[in-house]
Amino acid sequence: MRRILFVLFFLINIIYAQNIDQRYKNYLNQKQKINICMDDFIKPFEYQQTSKNLGISNDYIKEISKILNTDMDLVYTSSFKESRELLKSKKCDGLILSSYKKEDTRDLLSTSSYLSLPYVIATHSDSFYIYDIGQIKNKKIGVIKAYSFVDRLKEKYSDLEIIEYESIDEAMKELSSYKIYAFIDLASSIASSIKKYNLIDIKISGQLEDRWELKLVSSKDEPLLNEILEYGINSLSSEFKNDILNKWQMTNIQNGIISTFFWALSIFFVFIFILFLFGFQKLKKAKEIAQKAKNDLEILNNELEVRVAEELEKNLKKEKLIMQQSRLAQMGEIISMIAHQWRQPLSSVSLTIVAMKLKLDLKKFDFKSKKGRKEFKKYTYKQFSDIQNSINNLSDLIDDFRTFYKPSRKKVQISVDELILKSLNMISFSLIEDDIEIISELGCDCEISLYDNEMMQVILNILKNSQDSLSLNGVENKKIIIRTRSINDDVIMEFEDNGGGIDEDILPHIFDPYFSTKEDKNGTGLGLHMSRIIVSDHHNGTLSARNTPVGVKFVIELKK
Repeated sequence: MRRILFVLFFLINIIYAQNIDQRYKNYLNQKQKINICMDDFIKPFEYQQTSKNLGISNDYIKEISKILNTDMDLVYTSSFKESRELLKSKKCDGLILSSYKKEDTRDLLSTSSYLSLPYVIATHSDSFYIYDIGQIKNKKIGVIKAYSFVDRLKEKYSDLEIIEYESIDEAMKELSSYKIYAFIDLASSIASSIKKYNLIDIKISGQLEDRWELKLVSSKDEPLLNEILEYGINSLSSEFKNDILNKWQMTNIQNGIISTFFWALSIFFVFIFILFLFGFQKLKKAKEIAQKAKNDLEILNNELEVRVAEELEKNLKKEKLIMQQSRLAQMGEIISMIAHQWRQPLSSVSLTIVAMKLKLDLKKFDFKSKKGRKEFKKYTYKQFSDIQNSINNLSDLIDDFRTFYKPSRKKVQISVDELILKSLNMISFSLIEDDIEIISELGCDCEISLYDNEMMQVILNILKNSQDSLSLNGVENKKIIIRTRSINDDVIMEFEDNGGGIDEDILPHIFDPYFSTKEDKNGTGLGLHMSRIIVSDHHNGTLSARNTPVGVKFVIELKK
């Protein structure tokens, strides 16, 4: 019985499908020809040349015409209003509608989009890559006045200074002359303007979530026509769509280089996350070991004097282990530093490749002439050199972090100022991203003998404490002042911030083991404690802290 019902259901569906197809055929046979009105003249989407229809939309209409086996033609009008009048008078059967229009289309039936492209952000070539349009503050952003996404942009990012223009050429000229910081439009439109005015100093630096779409719309009293047009659009193959984009050189820049960059970056951050989990487990183990060491020390006080020497030796080994584990306590913060420090070189590599591809797409070089080939060779060598510099920067950063974590008990002769600069190089991008100004007043280039890795750990601990204080307290005009000087046989390093200082009741305890004011932020209480041990026990120096009228000052004093 079930098989009989299934066969009946299958046959009914076939008959219904045939009826639908027949309805389409009957309508199209009666119509004979479908006219589509279009009022936009934007290369390479729609335009005319010597009275001939050209562009992506024209190719799409031709393909849909083949699918429906019906003549379809584009009718050019001067405005959307004129197109609607022709639709109303039945001289046009449908319209091409761009998603950027702010027109009221409630009385029209719309198909799904047959073309969808992202809006991109153009800036000067010396600008950084823009991951989020919201990161651009207090800068002028140019857009085209007629675009519908402008209202959404203003609503979502109320602090952006948006300048509206009548045309793309006008906005691109303003961008080229530094009157605006960035301009938002389609990659093809921007590339066309760059080629038209030879704006070689302009590049694409990011993209928005909003997309530009083209649809077919028809009158509400023609629902069957809307179904037929939707059927034609849905029947377009992916191969056809890709061929059309490639034909008109519309391959999205972000789909290649930048997308690859983001995939690589995503894999990188997954790796970082795994390292963070590993570091957290090590930290937990470090606390357990440290607590056990503390208990053992209490037991020692009750032990016989003959065992004191043996237990002290064990304690020295445990202290070394605690110091290594305290470095792992910084793992999450150091991993974050690596991510920040890598971001700029990776962005530079990506943007250099994008610029090279764009120049090739725009045919900036004449390969038929010797001069053109020579210019291309010179330009390529320059870009490769920039990429190599960025890669070397990445390699140097990895070497710095690897050296930082490599255990070493060998003192080296190193300049105090050089030590400060190496430490800043590991954390600088994180400080910049938190809008923290570093004021360096370095005045001690004399070399002293010390454990450079351990002293860098101390400097990073102090800088991270200041960074956390400035960020958590919501300080405006955040500053960290670093001073070095030599007085007689002493070398002095000072680190002063304007983060509001430390409660006077807490200040005497900040160097105690396991004492932390950031327990809700996974504070371990080991950072400053180990910093004092490194300075006092390993370098015969002093580490102190005192409040200033606007913040706190840490002072390291060492002997030459």
